Formats: sequence, structure tokens, C-alpha cells
Amino acid sequence: MSLNSRRVEDKIGRARLFLAAVVLICPLLLMPVTAFAQDATPETTPAPELTAQPEVTEPAPEATAVPISVPLQVVGSGLAMPLFNALVSAAAIDLPTQVTGTTSGITEFCNGRVSGVVTTRALSAEEEALCVQNGVAFTEALIAHSAAALIVNPSMEFVQCFSTADLTTLFAPSATAAVWNQVQPTFVDQAITVALPPNTTPAYNVLDQIVEGDGLRVDTTPLADEAAVVAAVSTTPGAVGIVSYAVAAAAGESVAIVELNSAEAGCVAPSAEAIEANTYIASQPVLFYANAVNSAEQNGFLSYAVSDAAAETVANAGFVFPTADARTEVTSALESGTTGRTYSRVEATFSISPSVTGAVTIGGAANEFAYVSDLTTAFTTTYTGVTTDINVEGATAGARRFCNGELDILVTFAPLTEEQLAPCTANNITPYPISLGSQGVIIARNSADTFAQCLTTAQLATIFGSAANGTVTNWNQVDAAYPDLPLFVFQPSYGDAVVNLLLLRSAGANDPGRADAQINDDPLYRAAATAGNPGVMSVYNYLEWQVALADYPDLVPVSVDGGAGCVEPSADAIADNSYAISRPFTLVINRASLAKPQVQSLLWFAFSDENYLAIQFSGLSGLEFGDLTDLRAELQDLYTVVTEEAIIAAEATPDPSATAEATPEATAEATEAAGS
Repeated sequence: MSLNSRRVEDKIGRARLFLAAVVLICPLLLMPVTAFAQDATPETTPAPELTAQPEVTEPAPEATAVPISVPLQVVGSGLAMPLFNALVSAAAIDLPTQVTGTTSGITEFCNGRVSGVVTTRALSAEEEALCVQNGVAFTEALIAHSAAALIVNPSMEFVQCFSTADLTTLFAPSATAAVWNQVQPTFVDQAITVALPPNTTPAYNVLDQIVEGDGLRVDTTPLADEAAVVAAVSTTPGAVGIVSYAVAAAAGESVAIVELNSAEAGCVAPSAEAIEANTYIASQPVLFYANAVNSAEQNGFLSYAVSDAAAETVANAGFVFPTADARTEVTSALESGTTGRTYSRVEATFSISPSVTGAVTIGGAANEFAYVSDLTTAFTTTYTGVTTDINVEGATAGARRFCNGELDILVTFAPLTEEQLAPCTANNITPYPISLGSQGVIIARNSADTFAQCLTTAQLATIFGSAANGTVTNWNQVDAAYPDLPLFVFQPSYGDAVVNLLLLRSAGANDPGRADAQINDDPLYRAAATAGNPGVMSVYNYLEWQVALADYPDLVPVSVDGGAGCVEPSADAIADNSYAISRPFTLVINRASLAKPQVQSLLWFAFSDENYLAIQFSGLSGLEFGDLTDLRAELQDLYTVVTEEAIIAAEATPDPSATAEATPEATAEATEAAGS
């Protein structure tokens, strides 16, 4: 995802606040839609009591009893049913429908009274359990996204991105903001005109679930339809409106679409890819749950709904067509007969107890010590009952201690070798790796310096290694074909992870680097020096590079030849480590330690949405914001399994104290029997 200067600097600032443990950004809680045909107020259950250790429950029985007869009827959301009916018509299928609201429709469906339900949210864990209890095996299909787009008059170049706080300031029922600099101080002193669609539209309801309060701004009368909103915004300077993304995209340059910033993912424009990556917040899914034992009509509908032929119907109804990857999941499920969720996950129920206690032992590589140290400091500052013992003795020594059972978490930059794993096997220790992405070093040059487009690792050693100190001061000393031009190096402080990796991959692990390099930890300072002076090379981690490039777009990244040809330092090349100056960063967890509440809680904290910025700020690339939901779901499942295993193992282990007490009694009885 490309980031402009404003959004990246904003992200950097928030990350620094996190790393100082001064502010933790609260995760956005997307509440159910309010207003139409029970989509507004889905039934809720009380929040579970905070606990660091999930309750151990017996797995729900598989659905075995299939209802003998289920009427062919689809019920559900009044917001999504017009789209569903349009797809049914386009598919030329006879499939009766009825609007009941999402929650009531799901209840009817899971009680086996109807063949399908169309919803604007996923089934809850309780609803899925009801389906299982009643023998309703289902196929889940994502058929569209309901996405709202914020649009402004195209003359308003000062509005590029809204935060969730900005949306509340503009659209909350009690909002009174009348000029734009009341929304953000950097905005101009211009009157605000708010254009709202009818409150029965999906776009209105999507926005209503984001802003505080019930409904939207009460001092504004909704217009007749979304076309009227576009017309008002396109002709009124200072106007802002809300429409479906499909309508906004169709409006072309007559309006400008504003990106949305959810704090964790930065400023993001609406798209199917961003929605499915959980980075565009003004959206909700349109899901169809079909009883798996019913019927040719529903299977025919599903086959059409996820085909390319349905794209136009979905767009004409004002919705966003899912990506090919999401639709392939449905096609695969239909072909294989697989039932259950294909798009959604059961909502997370794990939460960190404020009273969690215990110690966590961490060891291994030192190169990302700053991230690990800041993470544990922030965690233990909030959860004071937990202590952490961190020993950065190096990856080799750390692996030895890990496989000896001395560590809960190992920090490493390479998979454990067979030799390292042998003690783990002997000690019955199972490693569970979690990738945080890859660390990469970007080297930039002045755009006028066309002679250094690709450098070998040997040439990088000549430029950055300690042997260059005071001697390699001209480019023709790096390569005789290069010009007679002074060479200058601008880099972060020695000891910085990015400098360490650069020297490791080029000059060797024990090379301290050239002492005459220009040292500055501000990436914009290094970027300014490079952009303004030929012959300058500067060094960045991945996030710093995005910051630098946003303000200095003429900077050029240097490709590196590590022996397999020149590779440019793109996000993908760093993530898959095909770029020579990169390496993976992995936390390896002792699987048995996942039964410890303190280890569970630390990992949950590390992979929370609000702490994603810390991973980015450490310069890692490859773990996307949208990956966190799946990662937490996997952890939650694993916590339950490992905790159950620990309980079973404890019950199977004899109590040593009971044995000790029994021995004297047994001895006395034996002696007495012998005497008789």
C-alpha cells in the first residue's frame, strides 16, 4: 500500500507514542448496523468475563441429523435483499425471498425452517452452535461488500483522508461542525455542507455503525437518493457526502473520494482488496448462508453469484464485487462439498485479564531487540503482574536454551536447523513459529547518479565497510567505470538494526562499519542530503523509506546483486527474501508455553490491531494488517487445544505428595502384616 507524506508521518508519530508506552490506540469496535429490518439491533449476549485463559469447553457435536424437509425460501436482511433479488433474477432462478432482518433470519435458518439467509454480518458463535444443534450444515458465500464512500467537492484538495474521529465530528447526531478547520486545524476556514442519502440505504447504515450515536447528523435532512448527493457535492464547494462506493466511482472526477484512516492501517481508499484485508473500515459483508442439503436452485444461484458474470449486477445494485480469491473459496467449497465458513471467522472471545500474572522468558537474536524490548515494556507497564526475562545472547545460544526448555519465546532470523532441533525432539519441545515479516535495508541514490543503479554486495562492503574509512572517498574507487565524483554515506546510528543487517550481508558480521559516515537518525534528513547532492548514498528501513520517498519522490532505490542478479528492494522482494539485504524475523514459541496465561496474553497484545504500528515502525515488511485477524483466530484455537492438553496431562500425572504420604502408611501396614 503506497503512503503519502501526511499519512506516513501520522503513522510514525502514533508508532512513537506506542513505543514510549504513553498512548495505546483503542481498537475500533464495529457495532451492528442500526435502523432497518432488524439489521439494526442484532441480538447480543453479555460479554464474557475477562480471562487470560480461555474456558475449556467440549467441542460442539457435528451436524448429523438433517431436517427432512426445509422449505425453499431465503430470508434475511432488508438492506441486502434487493441485491440478492437482482442476482436471482439475473441468474434466471426461481428462489422465493422474504425480508425478516438479519438476526431473525439467521434464527429461522438455524432452526431449519428456511433454506437460506442473506445477512450483513457473519454468524456468531452462538448462532453457528444453534445450526449445529439442529443439524443445519451450511455453505457460506460472500456475494458482495456494502461499502460507503466519503466524497467531497473536487476543489477541496486540502481533504485527503478522514480519521474515525473526523467522521464523528462531521456526522454524529450531535455534530455541530460548521467550518472545515473545526474538523482538522490544518483544514481551511470554509463552510461545511453535509449531504446525506436516505437512512434506508446501505451507505447510510455503514457510516452509522462507525460514528458515535444512533443515526447521523440530525441538523441535516437526507436527500432523495444517492444521485442527489453526488449532484450536491459536485456543485457545492465545501460539500461532503456519503454514497455507496459504486456510485462514487461512477461519478468520476465530478467528486473526490476521501481515504479513511482507522489508525492502525493508515489512510486507505475503498476497494474490494482493501475491504477483504480489513483495512478499509466503512464496509460490511453481504453473506449468503445456504442449507447444504438444499437445493439445485440455491447451488445454481451460488455458482452464478460468484462468477464474473455477476459483477455488473452487483455494481448496478450499488455494491462492491468480491475479489477473485474470495470467490474461489466459494467455488472450491461447492465443488468439494465442504460446509462451514469460507470467508468469516468466529469472533475472538479471548481477552487479557487485568490480573494476569507470571513470568515470560525470551532469548535469541539481538538485532530486533528494540522491538521486543518496547513490546514487553508496554505490556508489563499495563499488566504489572507479568515479568519478562529477556536475554539476547544470540540466535545460536538462544536456540540451545529454547530446546533445553529454558525459554518460552525464541527470537530468530532463520529456521531452526536439524542440528538445533535435535535437542527439542529429545526434550519433547515443539516449536511454534510466528512470522512477523522480514527486515530489509533500502539504499537510496540521487536520481542524477545513473551510474550506481545496481551494486553487488562486495561493492556495498567497499562503500560501507570499515576498510572504506578515510580511504574510499570517490566513486571511481568503487568501480573504475564510475565517475570521478566524491562519495558520501548517510546512515542511522551504529547499532541500529538496519545498519547491522547491511554490514552483515555485505562486509561481514564482525565489521563495525566506516567511522567517517554521516550519522543521523532522521530519515528525512538523510533523504534531503541524498536528493540535494550527487554522489550521496543513504540507508533506510522499509517504513523510513516510505517516509523519505513521500517527501522526496526523486530518490531512487539501488538494486542489489547478491549473486543471483539485480533485485530491487520492493515490499514483495523483502518479504520473500529474494532481495539480498533482507532476512525474516520470527518468534518461535514453545508450544507447551501456550498454555500459560502470561504467554497467551503477551502474544495477544503483540498481535492486536492497535500494536500493528509497532511492527511497521520496526521496519518489518510482509505481515499485513489484514493478517492479524486470522493470526489471532489461529492463536485462540491453539490456546484452547494446548490448555486442554495441559489439563489432561496434569490429571494423568500422579501427585508426588500423595505418593509420599501413602508410602509410610503402606510400609506400616506391611510391617504389621508381617508381624502377625
